[in-house]
Amino acid sequence: MRRAALNPFFSTQAVAKLEQSVTRPRIDDACQGLAKAFETGEPVDIEVLTLALTTDIITQYAFAKSYGYLDRPGYAPEWAEVLRGAAQSSMLFRYLPFMMKLLMSSPEWLINLIDPKLMQLFNIKAQVKTVMSSRAAGEDTKQTHRTIFHELLDNPNLSPNEKTLPRLVEEAQIIITAGSTTTVHFLKCTTYHILANKSILTRLQTELKTAIPDPAVLPPSHVLERLPYFAAVVKEGFRINDGASSRLARVAPDTDLLCGEQTIPRGTSISMSTYLQHRSPALFPDPETFDPERWLGPDAANLERYLVNFSKGTRNCLGINLARSEVFLTLAAVFRRFDMELWETGRGDVEMAHDFFVPYTKVGSKGVRVVVKGICA
Repeated sequence: MRRAALNPFFSTQAVAKLEQSVTRPRIDDACQGLAKAFETGEPVDIEVLTLALTTDIITQYAFAKSYGYLDRPGYAPEWAEVLRGAAQSSMLFRYLPFMMKLLMSSPEWLINLIDPKLMQLFNIKAQVKTVMSSRAAGEDTKQTHRTIFHELLDNPNLSPNEKTLPRLVEEAQIIITAGSTTTVHFLKCTTYHILANKSILTRLQTELKTAIPDPAVLPPSHVLERLPYFAAVVKEGFRINDGASSRLARVAPDTDLLCGEQTIPRGTSISMSTYLQHRSPALFPDPETFDPERWLGPDAANLERYLVNFSKGTRNCLGINLARSEVFLTLAAVFRRFDMELWETGRGDVEMAHDFFVPYTKVGSKGVRVVVKGICA
């Protein structure tokens, strides 16, 4: 029910409409950060930078108010620590859900005492309260665009229970975390694989320079998606860098399912691993190799059936259109404008070592770090 209410908000048309006013300005801000890094010679942590970027985009997009992490010193690196801690804790909360309810009902002073960084998650509650108060007072007409709260609160098909403060806070937390972490993992790891292979980097930049004569003027994301090699790089990034590493359960409540000769009774929870499917050598030969060429061959269209990083069907990722827009615009802007090299980064810094619903790399990894060697004309 809630998904139906939010579907128009994340539609292709809605995402395209806000590219110019929300997505592109924040990508330009991130590129300014890379330009400053070129001047100083300081390495850049791609995870921290892109997490600030995606968080600023999703908060501006969904709530008409950005967190402004790109404007903070170091791009608010503590936010990455908060999200990793929350992801680790989610494994415990999955089996002991009462602990999450206890945490959410705790007073803010106690949360601040336990770990001040956690307040960044709980500040969402205060933000939702402010939005609801402004709406009740008729003051939300000043916002630049409709927010998720407009879509939920104005939807006549949702019951009053779906419009309470706790439910809206829960929705906001899910949207912020899901709308930032999964895209960040893709951007971080795909950046590594591009820079780790000179031939891929050269071919990608050649195509981007031809399609984008002026690096300051990016085409819309739907135009970028039609660039053959760029699209192949993105698809290979989606394959090798899963958005959700945990199994996503599905239930057929009214129908028995047939899998081969095995009948699966109705009501049975069914799930599979995206990670294992994307690394099946029967589908993707040499699966651990980042190879965009596999998406340019005669069997490419058939391969797309098995690309499930956003899941499939009616329960696929709600934010798929926004994520694709961010991915194409960000990679195009970064690799069209800058020449970069990896700095003290290896394959182990992008390989999944922990499944906290979303993939995380080994403890102690310094992340994907780059130095900006030049600015492209």
